[in-house]
Amino acid sequence: MTCSPDVDLTFREQLLMVWDIERSLRKTSMVNRTISTMSFAPRFPRPENLSDELFQYQLNEALTRIKPQFMNAGYLKEIDGKHLFRITAYVSALNDVDYNACLEQIGTHVESALMNKFETVPAGVSTQQTGIMPLVHEIQRQLMQDLFKSFLFAFLIIAVVMTIVQGGLSAGLVSMVSNVFPPLMIFGLLGWLSVAVDIGSVMTASVALGIAVDDTLHYLTFFRRHLDAGHSSRESVLYAYRHCGKAMIQTSLICGLGLLVFALSSFVPTSRFAWMMAGLLMMALLGDLIVLPALLLSPLGRCFELKPETDHNH
Repeated sequence: MTCSPDVDLTFREQLLMVWDIERSLRKTSMVNRTISTMSFAPRFPRPENLSDELFQYQLNEALTRIKPQFMNAGYLKEIDGKHLFRITAYVSALNDVDYNACLEQIGTHVESALMNKFETVPAGVSTQQTGIMPLVHEIQRQLMQDLFKSFLFAFLIIAVVMTIVQGGLSAGLVSMVSNVFPPLMIFGLLGWLSVAVDIGSVMTASVALGIAVDDTLHYLTFFRRHLDAGHSSRESVLYAYRHCGKAMIQTSLICGLGLLVFALSSFVPTSRFAWMMAGLLMMALLGDLIVLPALLLSPLGRCFELKPETDHNH
């Protein structure tokens, strides 16, 4: 909490505001313990026959004199007349804690503590959540957003390239179905099971998309080659199976089993990355050997057939 030099509060009143915030944080379900500047403040017994106004004045002077003790404890800093108060909230690192919800809950309790003491937040008073946990949470949130954006960007670029290679918008979009099948199935399963997604998990989406595109392109190349030679869609699907099906299976098994070595890692993101990649590779194989042929044999497969050219006699 920061109090600017022009704030209309004595040092004692600022400390009381810190105390109110700390007591409010103790009521949160996720916070186990709190420490603030008031944790190092001594008790001042009130003398008898002393008016409230005089006692508050003497108390403010006494608290001002022991500022160095608060500063040495690391819970108060004074920079250019500004008072920076530190309130530490301890959250369990062993329990399954939603840190995003925890930070929102802390912010709500801090705001409610100020609103209960004052009708509005006093001018010159501001609060900010700092520390390792908010920093790590913000970094992870930004990385997750960037990785999701990179996946969407990669999907758009690959969709454009596939559309150009397949010679039509409809053919390009149909070919992308088997490419997005693996991440949709795996991440959909994680969401259905309420499994938290970390950075190591999100990184796999773009990688799996690139691997799936490679197999899809190989399969469609042999399919189109046989189809253009005048064979039926069914014969072309079997032709593509014979020429690249075995290679696709071998590639997926080699890559998947090789990555599973990292699943034994004690570092959770690395282990999660290995399991996710192995699962995505298997799903990509199913998408290219089952979903894609099914699409090619369905009415959607007609968009891959050559359109008859019309001769114009003049």
